[in-house]
Amino acid sequence: MLAFDRTFKIYLFKDKGRVDLTIKVTDSYAHTYQIDKADLENLLANWRDPAGYSFKFGNTSGVIQHKKSTPRPISAPADYVRFTIFAGVQHQYRVDAADIEQLAKDFEHQCNNVMFWDND
Repeated sequence: MLAFDRTFKIYLFKDKGRVDLTIKVTDSYAHTYQIDKADLENLLANWRDPAGYSFKFGNTSGVIQHKKSTPRPISAPADYVRFTIFAGVQHQYRVDAADIEQLAKDFEHQCNNVMFWDND
């Protein structure tokens, strides 16, 4: 089996202005969302907002929020991102802040380089 080895995997389709964003759930299961390039740019620019950033991708909406502590009543120091997507059902993801930073690097790389699928 070829396992999902990263929290996020993206394919930027420059000719369509669209991104396929895959979020790992387990090593063998993931959710994929098709979003506009501009929407991913906005999400990556605003994910650190302490109040959270609400977004909408077509019929899908959600909130992304950088958290510095665990939920109450414990409230221990932490560095993670809550990523909630409402797509018929509500999906809640908690990922390391470093995963979002890597997503931003991957997105920038794909924006600035020719990928093998750009020629399909």
